[in-house]
Amino acid sequence: TTGPLIVKLDDAEVLRVTGQGSGSPTWYEGSFSCPSGSHTVSFTVEGTNYFTDIDDVSFLGSSTPTPTITPVPSPTPTDQDLTTGRAADTSADGKWTVYVPGHVVDDDPNTYWMSRNAGSNPLPSWWSVELEYPAELNRIRIKSGFYQPKDCRLQGSHDDSTWYDVRSFSVQNNDQWQEFTVSGSGGYRYYRIYVTTSWSQWGDVCIHEVEMYGTWAEPAPTPTPTPTPAPNPDLTTGRSGYASADYSHSIYGPGKAIDDLISTYWMSGNAGSNPLPSWWGVQLESPGIVSTIRMLSSFYRPKDCVLQGSNDNVVLTDLRSFQFQNNDQWQEFPVTGAGSSRYYRINLSSSWNTMYPGVVCIHETG
Repeated sequence: TTGPLIVKLDDAEVLRVTGQGSGSPTWYEGSFSCPSGSHTVSFTVEGTNYFTDIDDVSFLGSSTPTPTITPVPSPTPTDQDLTTGRAADTSADGKWTVYVPGHVVDDDPNTYWMSRNAGSNPLPSWWSVELEYPAELNRIRIKSGFYQPKDCRLQGSHDDSTWYDVRSFSVQNNDQWQEFTVSGSGGYRYYRIYVTTSWSQWGDVCIHEVEMYGTWAEPAPTPTPTPTPAPNPDLTTGRSGYASADYSHSIYGPGKAIDDLISTYWMSGNAGSNPLPSWWGVQLESPGIVSTIRMLSSFYRPKDCVLQGSNDNVVLTDLRSFQFQNNDQWQEFPVTGAGSSRYYRINLSSSWNTMYPGVVCIHETG
């Protein structure tokens, strides 16, 4: 049987091919232009009273490959330090004429910023920098040769006024470069290192160099401010100290333990006697709840102690016991569940003093 075979690809593409049916496979060939896209190919036999069996369909030829679309890469973090040569500032208590904040961004590891003059305790303190544009940071690097900061927070600001915490980190007590990763920094123009504790026994902080890396960013929407909480005030400053066994010499009186001078101290008793147990106390301006106590002793250090509270200086309640370590560093002890008291005592039951057993010196208490 002879009959046309119509190959249809859309209305505009119709191909007629003819062939002779012989009972054996026969190829019917033709050509047409295939439009782009996906299509359904239909086969129609014009005629009646015969059967057509389509065993195979092949399309031969070339095609135009789909172009490869190369995505535009996202901005990559810059390898340039964003702080170099920028304006720097510090907390008010840390402004020296020699150890200025600009030394931290001068690319000279031999210069440094120092937080304060010796003899006072400035913590917490901070160092800040104004970048050229707002930036998303991905890492910071810090180097300190001595008086290293310890517990720090990286903070950011859009206006150099309201500050937001970005991340916390702790600097190790060495003079090596130390690096800390940052994510989601907030696209701030101002960044600062907010220092709450130091490896220095006097609270000094020295920073030789700070580097910040990241990408420039549009200013982020201003979030609801969460101001940095003010540090808990020292309730003992300027108050009256008293003790169970004041040293006979006036320069070692109990008030020396709260005069903010680490060079003066209270001594519990005369050398050659054993005054233990003894105590040192303070009367606050008004009843207060103590959350932390800090003590400093350079020699004749106390050992086993108990913090006590009272509202009449007669009936005393134990608030917590602690053991002072045998070193000349500031030592801190948290206090939980303490009620409000007007009078506080540190009751001393033992000391590290082996030369004059029982004699205790306290340089500062807060």
